[in-house]
Amino acid sequence: VGEQAQQQIISKTQKGDLFDNKERLEEVRRLSTQHRFFHNQLEFIEVFKERGGFDVIAGNPPWVKITFNEKAIIGDLYPDVQIRSLKTPVIKEIKSKFLEFDLNKDLYIKELLDIESLSTFMGGFQNFYLLKGQQTDLYKCVLGNSYQLVNDEGKIGLVHPESIYEDSKGAPLRKVVYKRLRYHFQFQNQLFLFTEVGDRKTFSINVYGEISEPSFYSMNNLFHPKSIEPSFLHSGLGSCGGIKIKDNDNYVWNLKAHKDRIIKYTEQELRLLPISLGKSDDWESTELIVVQSSSAFKVFNKIGNYGSKVKNTDYHTSMCFDETGAQKDLTIKRETKFPDFDRAELTISGPHFYVSNPIYKTPRSSCTEKSHYDVVNHSDIASNFVPRTNY
Repeated sequence: VGEQAQQQIISKTQKGDLFDNKERLEEVRRLSTQHRFFHNQLEFIEVFKERGGFDVIAGNPPWVKITFNEKAIIGDLYPDVQIRSLKTPVIKEIKSKFLEFDLNKDLYIKELLDIESLSTFMGGFQNFYLLKGQQTDLYKCVLGNSYQLVNDEGKIGLVHPESIYEDSKGAPLRKVVYKRLRYHFQFQNQLFLFTEVGDRKTFSINVYGEISEPSFYSMNNLFHPKSIEPSFLHSGLGSCGGIKIKDNDNYVWNLKAHKDRIIKYTEQELRLLPISLGKSDDWESTELIVVQSSSAFKVFNKIGNYGSKVKNTDYHTSMCFDETGAQKDLTIKRETKFPDFDRAELTISGPHFYVSNPIYKTPRSSCTEKSHYDVVNHSDIASNFVPRTNY
């Protein structure tokens, strides 16, 4: 039926279409066959005619940013490009060899054109007006489309990354999101619920409903869905604990259910966030802060009501070592060791200190990843303890 419809369109427009040639329509037909464009309003015409859209939309849309992956194309013929950390001049030389063959060159150009075309379409204001100025990510497009496809009383349930709540350019989208959001459950992937992404990846289960004044429940720093439902049934007695809790002699990820883990957001709570962040008063599109408990959220009320702000005082900031630049000019060199104070070998970096804690973590003897640090227990160290340094 689809092929017949396409032929009818072409035959009817051969008499004189908008561009007075049928090559464009032939190209449209070829692309539609290749990409299998799907139009919900046409495929489910009775749903939109009788109900105004779907009652329920649920899914886990792709967490994919649309970028041209040059290494993936070249890597089919030269795997070293992907599996080894090659320097830029070496990659350029391999690329030149790859492009010597016409077949490879055609493949390279086709892939580049496909990505550029898709990025242009997804970045078009007329296509996804809520995403203007943001990085093109497929899940955001799915979210925007879902709002168009669901009926006035429909519900949407999506698993997607947290970037819509953090993006400094995402205000237009968040302004719509907060009017539809009903439940927001933010997870850290430490238990590898999604094995294909890293343990530090954050994502959330989000339930959206009809447009109304902002009113939703939020839970953060979850590690397993089993903590959600019992928290709504919990009495509220006792402490909910932090991100980790002590189990015998070890600290483990907190899977406890507790009523205090649930934060209810309305206009009142959203208004506190931009004030506490020292940003604009645009509460309707404010960034959403990760807060462990409703008790902890009360701190924002105190901060918001505090009279003075740092930005209204005279202060001076200075540039310390630039980690990359200082290594290039040989001011510092990478070497994890216990430092010699007499030779001024201790270089303080981010993980060493925390709020009100100048000795927070120490690098492990082999420190190559962000996770290769140990928290320092102040009750177990000598008075002359010095942490390792990486530089």
